[in-house]
Order: sequence, then C-alpha cells, then structure tokens
Amino acid sequence: MFDSQIKNGSLQYQIIDFSTEVYYGNTFSKIMMKLEGKLDIMFLCHGKFSQGDIMETDLKEYDDIKNINTRSFMAMISLAIPFLKYTKGNIVAMSSLDSYIPVKNSFLMTTSKCMVNMIIKDTALEVASFGVRVNGVAPGVIHTKFRMEEFDDYKEENNEKYLENEGNKNLLSKKVIDPDEVVDTMLFLGCDDAGFITGEIIKIDSGYSLNHCNKFSEK
Repeated sequence: MFDSQIKNGSLQYQIIDFSTEVYYGNTFSKIMMKLEGKLDIMFLCHGKFSQGDIMETDLKEYDDIKNINTRSFMAMISLAIPFLKYTKGNIVAMSSLDSYIPVKNSFLMTTSKCMVNMIIKDTALEVASFGVRVNGVAPGVIHTKFRMEEFDDYKEENNEKYLENEGNKNLLSKKVIDPDEVVDTMLFLGCDDAGFITGEIIKIDSGYSLNHCNKFSEK
C-alpha cells in the first residue's frame, strides 16, 4: 500500500555532485519548479565512502567528506523545511550501519555518518511541532558495485568474494542486502503508514549488528 501511495504521486529525482557544488539554492529551486512548488517527501540518498584511519587522515580529506556527507544534508534539509511545513511532509535520509559500529580504516565514514544521525534527530525535534517528520535508514553492506568504482583493488572477483563473506555474517539471510530492501524501508518511512514515527534511524542489516555491538569489525 505505501509503495503505491508514493509512486502515484509526482516523484522527481535530482543527481547532485556535492563534491563540486557548494551553494545548493539554485539546484533546489529547479527541483521545486519541477514539483510546481509542492514538496511532500524529500529522500536524501547521497554519501561518500573513504578509507583510512585517523593517523592517515589529513584535514583536507576530512573537510571533503564532511562537505559531502554532512554539510550537504544540513543545507538541503534547511531549504526543504519551509515547504514541508506547508504540506506537513517529511524527510527520509540515508545514514549507514557504520555510524553505530566502529569500523577499522573507516574513520571518516563512521564519524561523518554519526553526524548525519544527529542531524536527523535534532531536526526531527525542531520541526515536530509543525507536523513534519524526519527519519533515516542505516543499511549494512548492500549488493552494489560502489566499492569497485571507488577502489582499484575491488575487481569483480574480489567484490563478489567480499559480498559473500559479509553476507555470511548476516544472521537472518546469510547474504548481503539488496537495494530494493532499503528502498522499501525508505518508502515506508515516507508514507502515511509511518505517521507516528519521527527521529528514528532504522538499521537494515539482517541482524549483522547483533553480533558486533561491542566489537571492531574489518572491511
């Protein structure tokens, strides 16, 4: 039911390169023109992964990841809120399971996604009185070729082996998560069926984090 509620509406998407775009007002205005000024739900699905521990990370790398993973979230949310107040709409943002579990050699990813979590929760607190909801999802390893595009050492065979190993750590499915499973949860949070849910970040990990609550894990 919730799937059709959203798909029957006017769904627009916009690809934005947050590594080069610093001022988001023009892009947001173009999106609102496509939507004829009415915004019911905003899905934020962007982010950047970076490897390296705190001793290897310099301030330029930190600033780059912060701009993409946190600054852009804050900017887009602040632009959307005036429109969402009018429609009593909501925001669904993409976080990561890495925001809950320390991951070796992923200092920038884990810390920036922790910031995303607090942006979600603080914003939900601030806009609840206007009837606006803000939630997020925190997926584990998803079956995509993202790492193959980012890192030369993740060739096809290595990527498949990595996905198989990570999938075996998932208690329920024994396989990595499909993108559609993440989309379904985001659609649910965006629809009226989730009308009493705000300030929540739902883990989508097939039970992976239950075995890693107090452990360091390696990617």
